[in-house]
Amino acid sequence: MIFAEKTDMSREEKREMMVSLVQQWQESGMTQKDFAETHGIKLSTLQYWIRKKRKGSSHPSFIPLDISTGHSIRLYYPNGIEMELPSGTPVNVIRHLISL
Repeated sequence: MIFAEKTDMSREEKREMMVSLVQQWQESGMTQKDFAETHGIKLSTLQYWIRKKRKGSSHPSFIPLDISTGHSIRLYYPNGIEMELPSGTPVNVIRHLISL
């Protein structure tokens, strides 16, 4: 698919198309540069939408925790990293670790 900017394309249509392209890039195994060139879009445009998708993912990266019954807290990052913390870890430390 070659990206062609259309003036009659709504913002929502463009957003859906770019989110779809980001998904295709993630599955392609190609570099961002090669993918952008192949699909006729600017590298900076692809990178913008990759960042935007990461920040505004419709799927939460974390789920609510009930720390009153366990001995530790586990954080699961979207990139597969797991972190185990003592159940008494202060909330501000957990908040900082979540925002990384």
